[in-house]
Amino acid sequence: MVLYGLGGGGEYGQTGDNFPSSYYRDTPTQVGTSTWSKVFAGWKVSFGIKPDGTLWAWGRNDVGQLGIGNTTNQFTPVQVGTDTDWVDVVSGGAGNDQFTIATKSNGTVWAWGDNQVGQYGNGSVGNPVYVPTLMTGLCATLNAAEFEQDNVFTMYPNPAKDVVNLAYNLTDTNAIVSIYDVTGRLIHEVALNSVSGTNELNVSAYPAGVYLVLVKQGAEVVSSSKLVVE
Repeated sequence: MVLYGLGGGGEYGQTGDNFPSSYYRDTPTQVGTSTWSKVFAGWKVSFGIKPDGTLWAWGRNDVGQLGIGNTTNQFTPVQVGTDTDWVDVVSGGAGNDQFTIATKSNGTVWAWGDNQVGQYGNGSVGNPVYVPTLMTGLCATLNAAEFEQDNVFTMYPNPAKDVVNLAYNLTDTNAIVSIYDVTGRLIHEVALNSVSGTNELNVSAYPAGVYLVLVKQGAEVVSSSKLVVE
């Protein structure tokens, strides 16, 4: 997938095309020459994941929300660390309370940026963190044997408006589906009382936006995915 900035302001570099900050784009402008597997645009920030699993960020960075170890705005994509196992990313908040949460292929959840009101969701409150930090209070890292289990969890339709179907085929009973908003706040939990089956999740009362969905068996996260509510 070739990435284009689809217009608008780029005063903090969020369009990633390195044009002057005062220039407003009224037509799509290609962002570099790379190919991308997934992209996300937040409040004056943008993130992309390449097919090789690397995570890249650009735009506003006053509280470290880009995760690159400093607070310098970036006008072209800059790699976040050196890891190659990123699968999803979302950025929430605005202004000086902005933060970012991302997931890796092993099911772990990572956070960076502002944490003044507990946005990380791991029980901590404090100063911004400028690089990805494992949310150990929210989930546990899976070892190779655990991750290779045949746990299957899907949601459809996604994006959704009213009802989301949860289809699952897990290795144990009593799994819990936890839904978090972009501030890291737990907003709903669904108990899966059988090893396999389907459940309906009513999202008609959810504000439009992006949600993080974790499936946990005991203390272990066996699935992480993003739900979009329109």
